Amino acid sequence: MLDLVSRRGLLLLFGVPFFLVLAVVNVMRARREKENIYYLNASGIFLMALSFVFMSLNQFLPFLLLFSLAALLVFVRLPKTLRLNWEREYVKPLYEIDLSAPLNVREIFTSKAWLVMVSRWGVWKAVLLRSLLTAAIIGGVNFLLNIVGIMSMTEAVTMTIMAGIASAVYHYWQFSKVF
Repeated sequence: MLDLVSRRGLLLLFGVPFFLVLAVVNVMRARREKENIYYLNASGIFLMALSFVFMSLNQFLPFLLLFSLAALLVFVRLPKTLRLNWEREYVKPLYEIDLSAPLNVREIFTSKAWLVMVSRWGVWKAVLLRSLLTAAIIGGVNFLLNIVGIMSMTEAVTMTIMAGIASAVYHYWQFSKVF
């Protein structure tokens, strides 16, 4: 297993650039779609990256303050962000797709394919399939992190199960609102 110092180094090496790229993507989306909520998303993501920097420097108070502000921004913007994503991913494509068209394997990761599956098989079967697919992907990544030594097997299994459950809850909410 990696010791605490190595984990902090990995957090700085991978976590901070990842969050900064997400912040830039949200700023670009805000400009393109002219939605101010994406600026709030970008500021929350930037605060999260900054809090990780302070955490890796062992500065607990600035970390706690920035992390708390980022969490507050998440809870403030969550309803509107979920509504925008729901409209963009499921409502608008519903009018554009042919629900009787055959499915391609490469379309399994698109919202249009999931709308077709929900219309054919029902909400529960589609949610179960989506949850299993999410758990398989997250489980594969976690297994690789276990092999490298970044994460223990207990953490990998726990995170995989949590991701599958969270995916099931989220997609049931999304799919049942459409159909």
